[in-house]
Amino acid sequence: MTDDDTTTTGGADTDEQDGGLSRRGMLRGSAALGAAPVIASAAGAAEAAPGDGPRGIHVAYGAEPSSTLAVAFTGAAGSATIRYGPSDGDPGTADLDTTATPSGRPVPGRDAVAYTATLTGLAADTEYAYEVELNGTTSERYAARTAPVGPEVAADGFTVAHVADHGVADPENPFQRPDDANPELAMALAERQDPVMQLLSGDISYSNGNPSTWDLYFETHEDYYAGTPFMTVPGNHEAEVGTGMIQYDRRLNAAMPVVDPVIDPVSKRRWWDVVYGNTFIMGLNTTADACGDLARAEEFVPLYDPRCETEAGRTYGELQEAYMRSALARAEAREDVKWKIVQFHGPLWTTSPDHEPRRDLQKRWGPIFDEYDVDLVLHGDNHVWERSKPIRHTEDLLTYSERRRPRDRPDEQAPPPAEAAADLDLPFEDADIGTTFVVNGTGGVSHYELGADELYIDTAFESFYGVTRLDIDDEAIEVRYIAHPPLDTVTDDDGSLPAGFDPSLDNPAVAVRDAFRIEKTDDGRPRQVDLELPDGSGSSPPELTVSGSRSDDGQAFTGGATNHVELAVDASAPVTVRDRVPAAWDVVGGDIRSPHGDEPATAPDGRQYVYLDVAGGDDDGVVKADYFVEAPADADETGAYSFGPVGAARRGRGADRDWTTVPGTGSTEYVVGSGADPAHDVRKGNP
Repeated sequence: MTDDDTTTTGGADTDEQDGGLSRRGMLRGSAALGAAPVIASAAGAAEAAPGDGPRGIHVAYGAEPSSTLAVAFTGAAGSATIRYGPSDGDPGTADLDTTATPSGRPVPGRDAVAYTATLTGLAADTEYAYEVELNGTTSERYAARTAPVGPEVAADGFTVAHVADHGVADPENPFQRPDDANPELAMALAERQDPVMQLLSGDISYSNGNPSTWDLYFETHEDYYAGTPFMTVPGNHEAEVGTGMIQYDRRLNAAMPVVDPVIDPVSKRRWWDVVYGNTFIMGLNTTADACGDLARAEEFVPLYDPRCETEAGRTYGELQEAYMRSALARAEAREDVKWKIVQFHGPLWTTSPDHEPRRDLQKRWGPIFDEYDVDLVLHGDNHVWERSKPIRHTEDLLTYSERRRPRDRPDEQAPPPAEAAADLDLPFEDADIGTTFVVNGTGGVSHYELGADELYIDTAFESFYGVTRLDIDDEAIEVRYIAHPPLDTVTDDDGSLPAGFDPSLDNPAVAVRDAFRIEKTDDGRPRQVDLELPDGSGSSPPELTVSGSRSDDGQAFTGGATNHVELAVDASAPVTVRDRVPAAWDVVGGDIRSPHGDEPATAPDGRQYVYLDVAGGDDDGVVKADYFVEAPADADETGAYSFGPVGAARRGRGADRDWTTVPGTGSTEYVVGSGADPAHDVRKGNP
C-alpha cells in the first residue's frame, strides 16, 4: 500500500499490505437496482462533511491474496475501527473478535477523510465477515473470501471481470460525463459474472474536480465493491486541476498492493501486482500528473518527458519500466504462474481517433511484453470495444504504426492501411502468436467512434456497454465481451435502470458480442484462438430505424462534370453508411473510407458501393457525409443513372453487417456525353 503525507488517525501501517482476499461471500447490490479538458478544481472551498458514519466501503487484495485484505472507506474525521472474523456463510452470526485501526488522510475540497486498514494473517480460502465503525456509527456487515492456494485453483478455474471509463450520474456536478444509468448497467453485468476480483482500468468516477461525485460513486457500488476486491489503475480523469491525483491516491491507490521501493513523493507509486492461482496480474499507470504545465496530462505529457524526472534523476516512465521488468521477472521465475495479465488506461493498439495509440509505449513497453510473453493487456480510454490480433512488436509493425499516424508531420495525411503495409511483413499475417490487447472503455459514460479499419484490429464495437469476462484455468484464458445496448434504445423512459433489471444472458438484450481464448504454445508463447459465439446468448439488438435525405448539384450533367453529393442519415443507433453509385461514374473525393473486412466493393446490380466516413451524430443523432463523383464523358454513355438508396448498418467489426435501406435517399441523374445530341434522352438500364 502507498504512503501519503498526512495522517489524521493512528493505526495499522498501511505499507505492510502483503496479501488480499478473493470472492465476496455476500452481495446485495447493483444488479437490483470524454476527452474534454477538466476545468473544475477540488482545491476550492470545502464541501459539507459527509456525516459521522463510514461511506463507500470497498476492499482490495494485497500482494498475497490468500492472507491479506485492505478495507477502505471515507467519512468524517474521528475514531475508526474495523472488526472482522471468519464466517460460515452467514456474516450476521460471525464472531468479529479481531480489530484493525485504519489510517486516515484528508480528502481535498471536502471536509472528510479517506481511511484504509490492512487485515493480515488471514486463512486461505476463508470467508471473512467485517463491519466498520466510525465515530460511533457502525456499517452493515459485509463478507469476502480469501484466495485459495494450491494446484486445484488452476484446475477448478476462476473468473475476473474488467471494464474502464465507468462514472456515475451526478446531477449536482456540472462537469459530470454520464447523465443516465448506463454505468450502473455495466457494473450490474460485471457483478452478475461473480468474479474473484473487479479490474477497472482508469477513468473511474469522472468527478472532474467535484469530490462529492467520488462519494456518490462509491455509495452507488458499495454492496459490490465491499465484497469483491476492486483493483484499479488511474486514467486521465483521475488527474484533477489543482490537486492532481490526490483524490485517487487517498481513496483507491492507498488500498492497492504496491510493493515497489519508496520513491520521491512527486512521482507516486501507482503500480502494483498480485498472483491469484496460476495468474500474475499487474496494474500500471499511463498518467503523469506531477510534472510539466498540465495537471490532467495523459495525452499531453509523456511518461518519459524530462519534466517528469524524479529526485533520483529518472523519469516517471523509467521508474515504472524498471518496476515492470522486475515484476515480470518475478512472475517468470515462479513455477506456479502460467498466465500474465496487465491493465493500464492508455491503449497501445486502438483505432478510435479520440485517443490515438500510445506510440511511445508501443516502443518502450511493447518489447517488454514480448520478452516476458504477456498474454493479455487490458485498456480503457477510448469508449469502444476493440480486440487486437496477436501482437509482436516487430520493427515492421512499429513502422506501420508510424506511417499510419505520422507523429512528426501532423499536416501530412496518413496513407490508408493497405498502402502503409505494402512493403512490410506484419507479424499477425502468418502467425497467431503474440499478446492480445483489449480496449474496453464501454463502462457507461459515452461512446466514441471507431477509426480506420486498422490491420492490427480483429473485432470492434462502439454501440454497447459491457464487461470483459475472463475465465481462467490451467488450459486457457477465455475472454468474452458481455454487453447490452444503451438503455435509451431499449426502454421507453429516460435511460434509468429498469426495476428488476436482469443482467444475465436470459435477458434478450444481453449478449456475448465477442469471444476468444488464449492458449500457450509448447514453448510458452501466447496464442489467440477465436471462439464461436454461443447460441441463445442474447437476441439481436433492437431493430434499426432510419430515415435520411440526399442533395446534390442538380439532375443534369455534361460529360466529365463533377457532382457534389451530400447525405444525412437519422438512425436509432450509431451507424456506418454506404451509397450505391453507377459504375460509369468516378468517385474523386470526399468522406470516403476503405471497405471493412469482407465488405463488398460492388453491389449485386453491378453498381459500386461507396463507403462513407460519417461525422459524429448531432444532438438529434443525425450523421452526415459528402463526396464527389465525376460524370462519364463519352457520347455513348449519355443517359439516366440511378444513385442510392443509401444503406446504413450498426457500427462495429467482426460480424456480418445487416444493411438497412434508408428511405428518401435515391435519385436519378442525367448525363449528356461529349458529342451526343442533347435532345436524345437515352435512359440507361440502371436499377
